[in-house]
Amino acid sequence: MMNAPRGNGARAIVPDLRTLRAWLAQLEPSVAWRLAWLVGRDVDLAENLLAFNQATRRLTIADGSRRDAATRAALDDVLAALTEATEPLSLRSLERTVARAGHARSSIRAAVRMGVSSNAILTREGPRRATLHTAPPDATRRPESPA
Repeated sequence: MMNAPRGNGARAIVPDLRTLRAWLAQLEPSVAWRLAWLVGRDVDLAENLLAFNQATRRLTIADGSRRDAATRAALDDVLAALTEATEPLSLRSLERTVARAGHARSSIRAAVRMGVSSNAILTREGPRRATLHTAPPDATRRPESPA
C-alpha cells in the first residue's frame, strides 16, 4: 500500500508500478508533476521532476528539481524586472525588486547567474565596483537552461 502525499518534502513509498499509476490517476489534472528520488539496487538518481501525460498515460522524468523550478520561476521575474527598469540595476536593487514577488534570495541569485551565463542578462561595471544588469534589446525570448 502506498502512503498518501503529505505536502512539500514528504516521501511516498511506492511498492510497484501499478500502485504508482493508480495514485497518478487520482491527481488533479492541474497538478501534472511530482518529484522522484530513486535509490535502490543499481539505481541512484537524485531528485527529479516527474511528468505524467494523461493522454498517453506515460510517466517521464522531466528536467530539473524543485530548486531548478524555483530558479526558472525567479528568472522570469528577474527578466520582467529588468525589462521594466528604466536604468540598469545592481544585484541588490534587483533582489529587492524581485523579492516582492515572493522569491528567496538564493533563487534570485541563481536566476541572475543562469541569465548571465545564457546571455539573457547583460552586465557592465558601475560606480563603486558594482555590477549593473540590463535586459538585452530582444528581451522577449526565454533563455535555455544551461546543460
